[in-house]
Order: sequence, then C-alpha cells, then structure tokens
Amino acid sequence: MKDFSLVIPFYNEEHNIELVLSSLSQELKKHNIDYELVAVDNGSRDKTNKLICNLTKKDPRIRLVTVDKNKGYGFGIVSGLKTTTGQVVGFMDGDGQISPNSLYACYAALKENPRLHLTKTFRVNRKDGLRRGFLSLSFNQLLQILFNINSKDINSCPKLMKRECYEKIRPSSKDWFIDSEILIRAKQFRYTIKEIPARFNQRKKGKSNVYWKTLFEFINNLIMWRITLFFEKQRAEKYGKT
Repeated sequence: MKDFSLVIPFYNEEHNIELVLSSLSQELKKHNIDYELVAVDNGSRDKTNKLICNLTKKDPRIRLVTVDKNKGYGFGIVSGLKTTTGQVVGFMDGDGQISPNSLYACYAALKENPRLHLTKTFRVNRKDGLRRGFLSLSFNQLLQILFNINSKDINSCPKLMKRECYEKIRPSSKDWFIDSEILIRAKQFRYTIKEIPARFNQRKKGKSNVYWKTLFEFINNLIMWRITLFFEKQRAEKYGKT
C-alpha cells in the first residue's frame, strides 16, 4: 500500500501531460513521500494515451488508467480512484493551473492533523476568465442555499481524503458534480474539512472543458441530490424506529 495516491484525469491534454506529471513527481519526491500518480486518459482523441504510456516506462510511480470513451469529468476520476491503494487518496486537474506546492500543502495538513478528514484548495488571484468565474460563483451559492455548505470554492482541486473517508464517501458522479457530491457526503458524515489558498494560474496550453451547459447539469444534480438525501433520511428514520 502506498502512502499517497493522486488521480489526475486528462482529456485531450497532450500539451500539458509531461509538465504536469513531472512537476508533481518532483514535488512529492522532494518531500520523500511514497506516492503513485494515477494518470487517467479520459477518452482523449489526441496523443494523451501515448504520452502517458511513455512516461510510465520511465517512472514506475506513474500508472495509466484508460477510459475508452469519455463519459464525463467525474467518471474519469472515479475510474482512477477505484484503482488506488494509498492511505491518502485524492485528485486534481490535469491542466497545470494549480501549483504542486499547493498539493503538498493539502497533503501535509491532512497528515499533521489527526482530526482532519479532507483537505482542498480555494483559488485566489484567478485568471480563468469571466465565464468560469461566474459559473464557480453560481455553484458556490446554490450549494450553500440548498445544502448549507460553506465552501469558499467548491470545485477547486486538489481534494485529498484519508482512506477511511474515501471508503465511506465513495463518489460516483460522472460529471462535474463530483466535487459537490464529496462535500455533501462529507457534511452528512460530519467530516472535518480544511480549505487551503492556492494561486490559480492562467492556462498555458490547451483549453477548458467547462461550458455553460455545466451550470444546467449542476442544477439538475442539485435537485436529484436533494431528493436522494430526503429518501435516505426517510429510510434511516424508518429503520431507526423498528
């Protein structure tokens, strides 16, 4: 079993793969962490798979998980998480916009505090444009209104969990709602969360896959999760009385 397993989903990120994986490896090696990087080819149509394969031959700590057809951002992450063995598990994006230093800050905070279950970042000095900024603000406000979750930045990654926390939450969302699902479940199980500031850099290469339809998917998921939690509560109350 590894000490730390990190999942990185890549979807048509051929221009970022080598830089992202090499910089993460350097940071984790610097702190003598027993880690594995699970690089997920999330149904890419470019050279993503080939490039990851080449890197796995050079570094045994990098593993490839291949998703033949893209079924969503969350599906790629879930596919990778299922293969992990780390005592600490988590995921972050493959676009290189968050520094490896922020990843280590999340990891160190989780390891140093036995009362923490989950750590994540919140983005500061954002340079990803008005569209992404508006969508992120909308996500945060809707989740706070409907689930009373006070997060500075719901979708910011990395998100890291202790193994027992991950085993209980077991996220299953196939789309961008996976971040919200984790926070909803964490609140349900009364897990403690720490948010750590992270500088959010502008994309150097490639393009974002977050579009306006993501907001409508998010709203639909919010409604479905409200219904799901209602019936879960009803069942818990019913069995609690028998």
